[in-house]
Amino acid sequence: MSEKHTPGPLTVRIDPTWPFTIRTFDVNGSAVFSRSMPAFSTRDKSAADAIAGVNQYEDALVAQELNERAIADEVLRAAAPALLAALKRAEPYVRAAGVLVHLGDDLKIIQDAIAQANGEPS
Repeated sequence: MSEKHTPGPLTVRIDPTWPFTIRTFDVNGSAVFSRSMPAFSTRDKSAADAIAGVNQYEDALVAQELNERAIADEVLRAAAPALLAALKRAEPYVRAAGVLVHLGDDLKIIQDAIAQANGEPS
């Protein structure tokens, strides 16, 4: 069965000009996902200003936190294919090692994460 997700490696970039869209690109350079920065500034600001929440909301720290979280979410999304591949490679070794030492909880965590990434019940 082929994977349902976009294979990695994926990279994340923020458009340097307004509205500072956060984009995820596949290995061929095609955008596979994009989202607006939750709290972006006006056209006369830089991407760094937008991330920092310059001239946003009553509290720039709220805007900065929203933007940094959105970027971190996309970086994690981009890392997901590599993380899934690592878990799939580690799972048989953890299963085998679990016979020698108690790794049952670790094995279950790995198996649940793989199932979740594949959209299956854990």
